[in-house]
Amino acid sequence: MNAEIEPQPEDDLTQPANITHWETSEDNLFEAKIVVVELRHFHDTMATNELAKVPIEVWGALETGIQPEQQQAIDQLVENQDEIFEHVREAIYQDYTSDYDALKEVWELGAKMYSADDIDTNKYVPEVKVGNEIDHLVTFISISIGRFKDGVAPMGIAADAAWTANGIGVLLRDGKVIEVGTGYVGIPDQ
Repeated sequence: MNAEIEPQPEDDLTQPANITHWETSEDNLFEAKIVVVELRHFHDTMATNELAKVPIEVWGALETGIQPEQQQAIDQLVENQDEIFEHVREAIYQDYTSDYDALKEVWELGAKMYSADDIDTNKYVPEVKVGNEIDHLVTFISISIGRFKDGVAPMGIAADAAWTANGIGVLLRDGKVIEVGTGYVGIPDQ
């Protein structure tokens, strides 16, 4: 159901010229500054485990600069990325498996409704048996660090998933997953 969109070179927010352009554009709704870090996770699919440059949006930082709490959230992610990734991955799997029966039913009904008998719903909504079935179906889109509240800057992670048009959002505080759900959940300044 999700169409693949080929990324454009100007979309690469790890490049200084693109960062400057984006930070001053109307697309920067949260007056964010881009910080580029190297991570093994949180780029490409959930199955990816190779080092890459990853842009992080730090909300409000164009206005006030990166606050210590925001920098602490970035540092915590970089230093504890394997542990944080495992918590995020586990939360996504728990959310998926708790909704699995309903997701499967919707996909099967949709295939019947649109006379798409040739669609293998197991490709988009596989049953979890081993624990890696949806790793290639989840693609990370963005990481955002919100404005700090109560001494902690929340972190939002947005991802696309083959089984939903609404995306996946994961909200973290102090490196711990506090909520997972549709893409809206990944907005750190709620």
